Amino acid sequence: MELEQHRPDMDDKGPSTIESWKKSRSGAWAGRGFHYQHLLTTLLLVRQWTGLAPSGLLAPEGFEDCVIELASQDIWLQIKSRKAGLFSDAEAQLILADVDAKAATVKGKKVTRTAVILEQPRREVSEAQIDQLFDDQHRQVFVCDAPGEECVSLLSAHLDIAEVIAEGIVSDLYRLVADASQANGSLPFKKRRRISTTEVERRIFERLEAEDPSAIESALASGALEPVDFITPANEPGFYHGVKVRPGHVAAGLVLDRPSDANEVVRLLKRRRHVLVSGPSGAGKSALMWLSANVLAGELRWYQITGRAAAADANAIIQFVRARRPTETSPIGLVFDEVGSANSDLWDVLVRELRGLPAIYFLGSVRQEDIALITNQSDTEFIAVGLDEHLAEAVWQKLYAEKQTSWEHWREPFEQSQGLMLEYVHLLTQGKRLAAVIEEQVRQRERDDRQDELAIIRSTAVVCAHGGEVEANKLFELLGMKPDVAIRSLKRLIDEHLVRESRPGVLGGLHMLRSVALSRASHDEAVFITTDSLWRSLPAVTNETLPRIIQSILAEIPGEAETSALRKLAGMLGASRGTDIWVSILTGLGLATLERRVASFMMILEQHGVQRAQWSLASMFADPEIDIPDLTQFEQWR
Repeated sequence: MELEQHRPDMDDKGPSTIESWKKSRSGAWAGRGFHYQHLLTTLLLVRQWTGLAPSGLLAPEGFEDCVIELASQDIWLQIKSRKAGLFSDAEAQLILADVDAKAATVKGKKVTRTAVILEQPRREVSEAQIDQLFDDQHRQVFVCDAPGEECVSLLSAHLDIAEVIAEGIVSDLYRLVADASQANGSLPFKKRRRISTTEVERRIFERLEAEDPSAIESALASGALEPVDFITPANEPGFYHGVKVRPGHVAAGLVLDRPSDANEVVRLLKRRRHVLVSGPSGAGKSALMWLSANVLAGELRWYQITGRAAAADANAIIQFVRARRPTETSPIGLVFDEVGSANSDLWDVLVRELRGLPAIYFLGSVRQEDIALITNQSDTEFIAVGLDEHLAEAVWQKLYAEKQTSWEHWREPFEQSQGLMLEYVHLLTQGKRLAAVIEEQVRQRERDDRQDELAIIRSTAVVCAHGGEVEANKLFELLGMKPDVAIRSLKRLIDEHLVRESRPGVLGGLHMLRSVALSRASHDEAVFITTDSLWRSLPAVTNETLPRIIQSILAEIPGEAETSALRKLAGMLGASRGTDIWVSILTGLGLATLERRVASFMMILEQHGVQRAQWSLASMFADPEIDIPDLTQFEQWR
């Protein structure tokens, strides 16, 4: 077959082709301008991530080509490219005048600074480089001729990775910038797409995880630490059933806003640096913690210490944080949800070892009963959280206006919730009393003869009602369940929020009210007896929560049943060869004994009319070995 001969008018060198090509170049040059703009914005993100620039949110295609939103000021950047040839000073001044005029029309709470970044310098002018953007507040013109190459160089050196992998990271960040630019074309100002340093960290981690896992620091590789994602919404249809709050729920708008409370947490965090939101299970601690962290998403690089983290991970986390070289302009925040018996020692170690770095902030949540586990309480600000009438009414009004509740008033569900935010929201959105909702869920399983699910409910409910957690594998073994059957049953229970996997392989963390309601609904006290389920499940309880359960059991049982309980605990000791079980049981007995001694001493103080303000001082007399000074000289004590 003969090849088709080229026609003259379509030849690459034909006059009509050349002329048409020249006329069509405006689109290509415009594309080059956007390409440079995205690369330059990517470089700013990389410089923030490496600590070479202050942390802040970047809004591509905001009011200008790029807007850097810092805590103290906003910087509007006009970014101009030119492949060859210098800019004139008149051109630069004209661009600046345009940016200044636009900025003058917008009134905000923060100072607005304007600047121009050029690909080529001005004629006969010694231009400031891009690395001086934050150093000299008076300069307005900067130059950067190769932002892409600088990105690759910075990432290669900082991560000690090959340039080809660094190029992949730059490509991912470039796409992030381009997508944000496109999104801001149609979004309103309040919902504008902004990129945080934390999001950059997450993108870098994802690329390294796929291409070079060896370059990931051990704290991230082990899962003990992870960048917080404040951007990706969590699709959680059953959120108001009592799901534990995560950052994705805040991003999705599921968490009811509490601006005054969140601002108070932020204020104290900036002043004290170590803040724990405290309260009973279900009080809304996690929600307030994540709302507060989200307020500071642009100022701090946030990392979450996950449920997998243990004291053994402390060194890896400390090394990771120090390698990030936090400064006052590029601080780091560590979020630690649910500080408790399993990980309070990790909190203590991290706070102690990192307190010397002024740019590290700790924000966490802790149950009221676990505050005593925090050893460095003097260094920590505790913020008690609970549901008051004002907040309850505001929540009801919002849900009622959105037709998400059938309650005609907030008072009754508020009183039923006993001050627990998530239970209150659950009651409102379900339109029923909590006991009725739980009762129906249990009865449905009885009608369907789903005995395996009911067995899991009975065991986990009684344990969680005492503040404990259960190791799933041990529980299945105690209940005589085959693994495949147990896993299917467990999945259905988790999907319907009757059981929660607080961390891999561990069941627990249900709110106390729900656990009590589940326990009552699943035990008839004739065939299925609550105390039987409790003692049968005790060997499956985690070592960390066993002391709390033993303390709770001995605090609640009547005097005549105490001997039987102690015999059962002695039997557990005799059947166990593990020192961890012995330590947990003896610790629980010690806590129960201490609690009784304290309660007895308080009764004595009340009988003798000692004022509560003097109880701490009077407690020194409780131990005869303490050397008490002569207090008779103090009139108040006499």
